[in-house]
Amino acid sequence: MVAVQVCIAMDSWIKTASIYSIQKTGLKMAVVVGAILNLINQGDILFAANWQNVHLPK
Repeated sequence: MVAVQVCIAMDSWIKTASIYSIQKTGLKMAVVVGAILNLINQGDILFAANWQNVHLPK
């Protein structure tokens, strides 16, 4: 009984995650959050204009 409920929940989750507008919103949020985290992690280097030590892929 529980396995059937899990399969139904997974199926609805996959359908929801497949919606284009949700994917687009998720990608936008990931870019914004990633940029903010990068500023937090490398803020001192960026604000000191020490461009040689900036690690963009990080």
